[in-house]
Amino acid sequence: MLSNQLSLSPRLELQQKITQQQILRAELLQVPLLELMQRVEVELDQNPLLELVDPTEVRSDDDTYDEKLVGLPDVPEADPDIQEAAPVVEAKMNGDLPSEPDHEIGDTSPNSLERQKEMDWDQYFRDEDYVGGRLPSIIDHESENEQSNEYRSESNFLDSINEQLAMATTMTEEQREIGEMIIGSLNASGYLDTDIVHYIANKMDAEIDQVEFVLTQLQQFDPPGIFARSLRESLILQLKRKLSDIDERSPHYAVYDRALMLIEKYFEPLSRRRFETILDATGMSEDEFKAAFKAIQNLQQTPGVGREEREYVVPELRVTAQQLDSAPPGRIVELANGRRYFIYLNDGVIPDLRISKRYRSMFQEKNLDSASKQWIEQKFEAARNFVKAVQSRHKTMLDVMEWIVRIQHRFFLSGEDLYPLTQLEVARNAECDNSTVSRAIKDKYVETDFGTFSLKHFFSVGLETDSGEDVSTREIKQKLAELIENEDKQHPLTDQALCDKLNDLGFKLARRTVQKYREQLNLPLARFRRNL
Repeated sequence: MLSNQLSLSPRLELQQKITQQQILRAELLQVPLLELMQRVEVELDQNPLLELVDPTEVRSDDDTYDEKLVGLPDVPEADPDIQEAAPVVEAKMNGDLPSEPDHEIGDTSPNSLERQKEMDWDQYFRDEDYVGGRLPSIIDHESENEQSNEYRSESNFLDSINEQLAMATTMTEEQREIGEMIIGSLNASGYLDTDIVHYIANKMDAEIDQVEFVLTQLQQFDPPGIFARSLRESLILQLKRKLSDIDERSPHYAVYDRALMLIEKYFEPLSRRRFETILDATGMSEDEFKAAFKAIQNLQQTPGVGREEREYVVPELRVTAQQLDSAPPGRIVELANGRRYFIYLNDGVIPDLRISKRYRSMFQEKNLDSASKQWIEQKFEAARNFVKAVQSRHKTMLDVMEWIVRIQHRFFLSGEDLYPLTQLEVARNAECDNSTVSRAIKDKYVETDFGTFSLKHFFSVGLETDSGEDVSTREIKQKLAELIENEDKQHPLTDQALCDKLNDLGFKLARRTVQKYREQLNLPLARFRRNL
């Protein structure tokens, strides 16, 4: 007869757990510089043990202890992805840190907290390796060359449109509610769905004519062409706006009037570049048609994106062939040919941090109650982990940038000629995981002697030429764009013709690959590139 019995038996198993410190390192590595600055400000607000270092503060000669609080040495990097580091492909970088594992005490489990109570916290405060340190400013912004660091970003233009709706004093309250729903239905390009009128009429139990009237009013808003349900409707709205702003006696009026007629009556053959058919049907001269067609080409196809604003990005790094006089570089890259490049880490926007002397003194008081002492211990541990995470981020950024410079040294010499490069190749050389490199280059920029570039700009797959040389796909796309730019616009090159020309230049490509690259460059088919 079977019976249920309970038994205990030991079992040994190996588990990998991510500590809070490793999670923090991964988070800080991924965020761009300005967001990191915001994280520092939040940490300063939440943790009273962290305080800013006053650059004008005068220290006395006997204040040697405070000097230990300024200048935390680099800490060895523990990969936040808890994966085995990839094998090293090339020699280790100059100035690598010791390879001993980092001492992690970021675990906040009950057992870990109990162990921390037994630690000698006085020793921590005396040990400069574990006391919050200064984050040094490296780049002197006044000495930088004035280069454009502008990058376009899609901004939310709904606020501007809502303001225009608020100023439309002739609308009733019901019409405003319909207008608000229509505005909320805009997509990122400034267009509406084709059935938007019936949808909102059913949704708000309104008359279709009422919704159509409100939509007509909204289509008079800026930017011109907004609230259209198709490209054709958007172009018509823009041309009508231009005609309303031009005197009928102006020669430009006739040009835009012909352009409007072409869009209203001949949009389909015009989009297919059937110019001879349109000329025969309209009786226009070739010059008249060219002027009207050029006016159409100058219109905005995505009125929503047309409302984008410019914002400045702050370069995470700077790479230059000439050493700056203002500060020492974060890393010096010496190549086999004797050329040297200097890498500067732009952490000047990050304030200098240290552990509060007031709380340190409070912790050393003998009559301090246990609850207060435990609170200071926890805040100190959080402060220490945060500073170490920032230091780890600095080191990883320099490691990744160094290997980009080593592999793409031809680019930093001339500003062009990129070598095929993958994130895995950099990860192997920098002795970190592929996902660590992915975090390090996400939304990061570097200022070079040839302008400011995204770190992702330096990564691309490669192809082999007839001569056996590896070339970047970015170089192939550049050559493809040049062929299309210099082609005969009356007889544009087909994808097969482009493929043949690229093969003649030594690039071994298939026609479908050329088509894929052309589409990635947002270049239209041959018949859509044709002009008279």
